[in-house]
Amino acid sequence: MAPSPWLFNLTRTLLKSHRTPTSPTLTALPRLFSSTSPPLRLSPPEAGLGPTGAGEKPRVVVLGSGWAGCRLMKGIDTSVYDVVCVSPRNLMVFTPLLASTCVGTLEFRSVAEPIARIQPSISRDPGSYFFLARCKAVDTDDHTETSSPEPNLQSVEFANSEASPMIPFQILDILRDRLEDGNPPLQAKETTLPPSQFSLKNAQQAAFNPSSTPCPNEEKTKSRVGKAWLHCETVTDGGNPSNLEPWNFKVSYDKLVIASGAEASTFGTQGVKKHAIFLREVAHAQEIRRKLLLNLMLSDVPGISDAEKSRLLHCVVVGGGPTGVEFSGELSDFIIRDVHQRYSHVKDFIHVTLIEANEILSSFDVRLRQYATNHLTKSGVWLVRGIVKDVQPEKIILNDGTEVPFGLLVWSTGVGPSPFISSLQFPKSPGGRIGVDEWLRVPAAQDVFSIGDCSGFLESTGKPTLRALAQVAERQGKYLAGLLNRIGKAGGGHANSSKDMELGDPFVYKHLGSMATVGRYKALVDLRQSKEAKGLSLAGFVSWFIWRSAYLTRVVSWRNRFYVAINWATTFVFGRDLSRI
Repeated sequence: MAPSPWLFNLTRTLLKSHRTPTSPTLTALPRLFSSTSPPLRLSPPEAGLGPTGAGEKPRVVVLGSGWAGCRLMKGIDTSVYDVVCVSPRNLMVFTPLLASTCVGTLEFRSVAEPIARIQPSISRDPGSYFFLARCKAVDTDDHTETSSPEPNLQSVEFANSEASPMIPFQILDILRDRLEDGNPPLQAKETTLPPSQFSLKNAQQAAFNPSSTPCPNEEKTKSRVGKAWLHCETVTDGGNPSNLEPWNFKVSYDKLVIASGAEASTFGTQGVKKHAIFLREVAHAQEIRRKLLLNLMLSDVPGISDAEKSRLLHCVVVGGGPTGVEFSGELSDFIIRDVHQRYSHVKDFIHVTLIEANEILSSFDVRLRQYATNHLTKSGVWLVRGIVKDVQPEKIILNDGTEVPFGLLVWSTGVGPSPFISSLQFPKSPGGRIGVDEWLRVPAAQDVFSIGDCSGFLESTGKPTLRALAQVAERQGKYLAGLLNRIGKAGGGHANSSKDMELGDPFVYKHLGSMATVGRYKALVDLRQSKEAKGLSLAGFVSWFIWRSAYLTRVVSWRNRFYVAINWATTFVFGRDLSRI
């Protein structure tokens, strides 16, 4: 059958338009067909990043944008790797200062660092990307090197459909390459497939026939093709019905780093997720601030009973770890310095209660724990020992039956594995985290690593599971970045190419100490390497100065350091901002 002249001319016209900076619009495409020509209709192709070729840079895919993932991306050598980050947020949160944003000591932007500033190649290099999405599944089948013959385009079927044509430009790229390589033009024939059954799958079966004879330039298309994929789903705001539906796509990787963190532990307590607010993200801090200021303003309205005022202005914090203690200290300082001056009508009704099952700050020195207890008590914080059994809309019930009414409930009882981490079919460490070896590799899968709160050493390593701390995650990210850089420079960056490579020294964690502020220019500094070890312990104003100086230097960028310093100075001179925005 002789080639169809109209189709050959159409192909060259489309390819010429595709080379120009401005691609033809969909409304202009029908004019390229004659009135008697059947329109071509293809559904949008399945999205995804395919495997990297042998001549391309290997791809490192990072799941998460927390301390571990961002430190890894900051240290990765982008001359060796392309970096792809998949995360539901496009920023890193400086969590040690997050409690200060809840009461207006700091602005929210001061603790948020965009990923594009941490790793500029994400928005600059053609092979590096950031995807606002969540990973839903990981397919870790072995990577293989195969030959990918060029699809057979000798036969393209057209559908007899009256709808406007949609031609994916990925197909135009293939058509252009065939014309440039001197391959025969296309032949057209009509299909009897009804329009209702015509889809991309049917079009691909017609246009890309894998059973055909390979083309003469098949050797050019030989590349490293992997079967390892990440199945992802975009993050959209589901609160508005007019928003886009989530889009599913796939990403292939050469090296995968799972650093998706953990989620707040509720210990199965009923009603926590519905009525309590966690303190792990900027959105949580914003919600706490709005709720706190709303209750302050509502309690000043005439006609509200004293009992209701006491409930509205009762702030309950569950969890006596560093986050819960620091938030309680910031909240008590906010009440003493700002609320008593600007809401004098209700100043006698506002209180803070800290509920802990055991001792507060259990990882700190005994002397520091006692200092924190005394200081919080003097600041007006009520310390209650108990276990929360049930959370209801306006009260919580403790294990001894005590009912505690609240207007604001903040839940900070530690973290545990997320449902995504639990769903992965990897060996787990004690506590349900992904099990890793001494080099932070996942032994059950080739080219997969895990760092941060979602990972822990396997029992076979003989090492204990490290605590979910920012400094642990940061040190792991720094170590793994150096390890991947060495692997890439030694030629092992591509998939399945570093099996027998010498990795060097394993990861060793050395604890640098712990710090926590308790409000009113007081803080705790514990420089011991463990609870049993001996070391320097400080409390008071000097510790508070060390605490602020240390965290100011640890803020990621100079821009945010400037923001933090200015916010601290503004709050000291003018007080906290009580605007509810």
